[in-house]
Amino acid sequence: MRERTHRLLLRFVALAVATWTILPVSAQRSDQREILFDSRMGPTPASPGLGPAKGQEIWVIRSDGSGLRRLTESPSEDTRNQVPRWSPDGGQIAFSSTRHAPSPENTDAEIYVMNFDGSGLRRITYGPRGTNTDADWSPDGRRLAFVSNRDGNSKVYVVNADGSNLRRLTTDQMTPSSKSETGPAWSPDGKRLAFQSNRDREENEIYVLNMETSTLVRLTDNNAWDAHPAWSPDGQYLSFDSTRDGNWEIYLMRPDGSQVVRLTNHPRMDNAARWSRDGQRLAFNSTRDFKSDALGNLEIYVMNRDGSGLRRLTNNPVKDTHPDW
Repeated sequence: MRERTHRLLLRFVALAVATWTILPVSAQRSDQREILFDSRMGPTPASPGLGPAKGQEIWVIRSDGSGLRRLTESPSEDTRNQVPRWSPDGGQIAFSSTRHAPSPENTDAEIYVMNFDGSGLRRITYGPRGTNTDADWSPDGRRLAFVSNRDGNSKVYVVNADGSNLRRLTTDQMTPSSKSETGPAWSPDGKRLAFQSNRDREENEIYVLNMETSTLVRLTDNNAWDAHPAWSPDGQYLSFDSTRDGNWEIYLMRPDGSQVVRLTNHPRMDNAARWSRDGQRLAFNSTRDFKSDALGNLEIYVMNRDGSGLRRLTNNPVKDTHPDW
């Protein structure tokens, strides 16, 4: 009896080990210090097993500037991999790419998902035409909100993470077909979606859509551009960028549009901020160290949530854009 019990125990342990070893890579959690971004910076450094960089690639770097490595390998120099976004558990990355048909003339992008280390690439959208981009994960990791111009101007859509059940979120009554919507961002509780739109005027404003009631609320109201809303992890604030003070700067506001606070103050452009997972810092794009009077070269920076502790992470002759923490 004792020997039979011992054999059964060994079989149970072996089965458990086998089960553990076949868990998907996406179940593993990324380093929360790592920041995603896209760049054409060149062939080095790269993750093991990747060939030379050709197109616009997805990269990752730690918040202290160390650990730079490339995650994607483009089929040609015309490929654009852009706007990477971590999944809530840090195990997967959504991004847009033209890798399915790379050419100088092709502007059609689709949404892809890969594991945090660049493996397990899979295509999510198959639009008949146009660009699909700006993907953002729902808090439960089951859905992606994204922007597509498949039906004309850019609008916000939602799709399951496996590519099923695609639908448009807003109606023409909410946003007329002649207007656009971009930059969707899920609230941490999954009940609201912020985005930018020019539905009410030529310039973009920030709106929040209640996902349960389909109620649309406008948060900003000025004759300037307001863009790139991003929720703080506790849902108490939205970061966004605006030209309301003369050039692109980064601001915070409450989810009802009140208590607007300016975080950056520089004659150059600061924009596209994204929160760290502990809500204490933000990563963003900036041209503040570009010496020419031209628009400048975007680099990735981090700062504390009150605008202090500024640090530059990248320093390349090409643009580094769309950070995500």
